[in-house]
Amino acid sequence: MKTKIIWLLGFGLFFLNTNFVHAEFTDQTEIPAWGLEAVEALLEAGYINGNDDGSLAPNRTINRAEFLKILTSATEATLVQTSHADFPDVADDVWFSPYVHTAVSLGWAQGYPDGYFRPGNTINRAEIAKLLVEAFGLDLASDTSGAWYEIYLRTLNNQGLLPYQVNLNDAEPGKNPSRIETFEQLHRLLMATAPAEVIAPVQLPAGQISEQPAENDDKFLTFTPETKDLSTTTKLNVKSADAGNKQSVNLGQNNITLMSLNLLPTGSTQIKGLQLRRVGNGDFSDFENLWVEYSQQIISPKISPQSDFVYLQFSNPITISQSKNIVIKSQVSSTANRSSSSRWVLFMPDWINSNARETIGLFPIAGRDVNIR
Repeated sequence: MKTKIIWLLGFGLFFLNTNFVHAEFTDQTEIPAWGLEAVEALLEAGYINGNDDGSLAPNRTINRAEFLKILTSATEATLVQTSHADFPDVADDVWFSPYVHTAVSLGWAQGYPDGYFRPGNTINRAEIAKLLVEAFGLDLASDTSGAWYEIYLRTLNNQGLLPYQVNLNDAEPGKNPSRIETFEQLHRLLMATAPAEVIAPVQLPAGQISEQPAENDDKFLTFTPETKDLSTTTKLNVKSADAGNKQSVNLGQNNITLMSLNLLPTGSTQIKGLQLRRVGNGDFSDFENLWVEYSQQIISPKISPQSDFVYLQFSNPITISQSKNIVIKSQVSSTANRSSSSRWVLFMPDWINSNARETIGLFPIAGRDVNIR
């Protein structure tokens, strides 16, 4: 599974190209911003695909057979045609037969007490939790009390891998999730279990930048990093909801969003700031100042860029223990270069100044493509 997952970590590299266009579906507008990154990565990896009518149907539910096909693909499991179980509703010649038998043979799934598998049944969150924990070999939560599915929900919760914006107390195990919910959750789990390593040079449009950050290259770090808490296994998962987004702005326009980041820790994590770098055919002087907002409050001084590198230190550190969003905003200079285009980019995990033992995500993470009119 390592080869594909390493590639998934590199998928974010393509977001730096301002000419990048994701696959268009007839119902593209129904895909929420928080699910775009997952759709792009899973499509490119070949784990999911659209429908024959050109739609993705992100809000449609998903059945047991469909989910097993995606899961066996994402884990690169070797498919088998038979298993110890002989389900009367899983004929050998149906398209989903190898996915069902593979999941059963690996111990991920099983049929119902009456001997049927019911591949067409709509899958629920409890079933998905068990399948994900089993398929990815996650360490089970220590608390084994409650219904059969609770240990799997606790396991995902402990690692910050419950569905998007779902908490353990309102997990609704019997709920049938949408396709986009399952895509986003699976994508986030792939990132969380992937090796944190530098995998490829950053691919930028020709002529836009002359050099790029390299691992452990201190000249690209403009701040003193927070000491990592090595006594814990805390991970900080970082993702953007702005992949592929473009916006046109006017000279002097204020309060524009450069980047929205979702921060998802697996435990209590303190964050003191973050570093960004501008790329594009514009100039750092096109931006009057940059700042960070959290819970609709400004949490950093407004910094006037002095180069393409900007470190935004928070006025006071923030401590988070669940999924939270921060937004980087700016005011465009009244003397900015018209017809120029810039993006601010979070190039590497170390550019998030936190005490988490490990920061993971699809680095580099690019913000919005800002076109100045």
